[in-house]
Amino acid sequence: MFSFVFSAFTTLFYLLFHSYLKQYSTWLNTALTCFEMVSLHFSTVTDLKKIDPLLAGLCLFLFIFLAVFLLSNMFISIIVDNFNIIRREELKKANEVELLQFTIEKMKQWIGKK
Repeated sequence: MFSFVFSAFTTLFYLLFHSYLKQYSTWLNTALTCFEMVSLHFSTVTDLKKIDPLLAGLCLFLFIFLAVFLLSNMFISIIVDNFNIIRREELKKANEVELLQFTIEKMKQWIGKK
């Protein structure tokens, strides 16, 4: 999902601004610039505003809202969900070991070997 949205916005920025700015001259440079924007480093915002303030503002707003906030939150929630699954599995393993130790102790008491 992230790569699809990221490549769509990279293509959008490339098609709109490739003839105006060096940072958007190739698709790879545009992808690197968009990756910088995902990491909240906006070095080309002032240049974009000089070219077309309305279009640049709209594209940047959509990119920041979709790529940075929504997709980053989705990524973090996937990590947290997987962490919780692993934690539950570890708790089950600890309970299994305790259950085994309890069973062995009861068997020893039952046999009279305590």
